[in-house]
Amino acid sequence: MPLKNILKAANNLIFTGGDEEEQTPGQQPGASAESSSKADDIMSRIEREVGGKTLADVANAGPGPALNEVQVPPQNLAAEPKKAAAPIRNPDGSINFTPIYEQANLPKADMTAEEMLKTIEEFGDVPNEAKLVMARGVLKPLTAKFGITAETVVNDALMKVAALDSYSTGIQKQCADFVSKSQAEISQLEAQIAAKKKAMESAQARTQEMVDLCEQEGDRFEVLLNFFGKPVQPPVGV
Repeated sequence: MPLKNILKAANNLIFTGGDEEEQTPGQQPGASAESSSKADDIMSRIEREVGGKTLADVANAGPGPALNEVQVPPQNLAAEPKKAAAPIRNPDGSINFTPIYEQANLPKADMTAEEMLKTIEEFGDVPNEAKLVMARGVLKPLTAKFGITAETVVNDALMKVAALDSYSTGIQKQCADFVSKSQAEISQLEAQIAAKKKAMESAQARTQEMVDLCEQEGDRFEVLLNFFGKPVQPPVGV
């Protein structure tokens, strides 16, 4: 999904990461995922009306800049890789996006979104409702001891998405500018090439014309020379 769509969706996703007793009305563990779109819209409206907060609300209230303020400085595609905020491919083939997050000056999370994703993956093939309960179980002692909550990882995830979006948007604009400038230069070069080709063709035509005129004049002189001269007869017996 495009990064901007992920950020946009965060404004319409009600946060469900708190303890079960803090769930907003209408959220029942184990509820069927096959509810109609209309029902989802109604529940979303109800949750908002009773004070439900969206994932974007969580991120904007957390540490660090608001989502619309996360910015990665413009990149120089011609710069050395070590100086540009670009993802780094690790020896094992995995991608390290840390340079982008550092350029965006994102705050360090006590528990990162990547760490939470790995934890959730370790739950195995179980329904999402069960994974949510298990995730709360993992977070509960971390909340008590370190203050790490679901909001911590949601804030970290969305700020990273915002940073990736800013980086992607920036390099796309830079690439578009580079392509546009290059195309203009190519057009100028093509015009110069066309002019050179025309000049070459004109020079070749003029040269051939002069050669033809010279040969024609030579033919005239040949008539005169043949008039006053005669071919040398080869010796007899040769």
